Amino acid sequence: MTNFDDRYRLLKCVALGGGMRTHNAQENATGRPVMVHIVDAPDPDVVERLREQVHSLPSADRSRIVEMTETPNGFAVVSEFLAGLTTFPVIERDPAGLLVGMISLDDLLKARARNLEAEYRRERIFRFESLITNH
Repeated sequence: MTNFDDRYRLLKCVALGGGMRTHNAQENATGRPVMVHIVDAPDPDVVERLREQVHSLPSADRSRIVEMTETPNGFAVVSEFLAGLTTFPVIERDPAGLLVGMISLDDLLKARARNLEAEYRRERIFRFESLITNH
């Protein structure tokens, strides 16, 4: 088995938070683009919890995991890079910081657009109701 740094070349860091950083990366042997999600200097309990969380992901998300491995400074989950999309881990905000899935940037932007449309509709309805009640 080769060293993590020999297998992957980390490129741009695209997300940081929840004790994890996510990089666009390249698998050196094949040139394949991947995403590397790294937990720096985790204790063994954190690594075990992360492994359990990955195994409990829905099968569609779990199938995108290339490997889970030790790194020189911590632990990494390597996932497929979907062409035209960037995927990020979804971590709960509570203190446990549970990994609940993966989300593509495309899906995230679509969800935000739907939220903006809903907010805009509520604002228009509120303005209309305000006009009616003020007269």
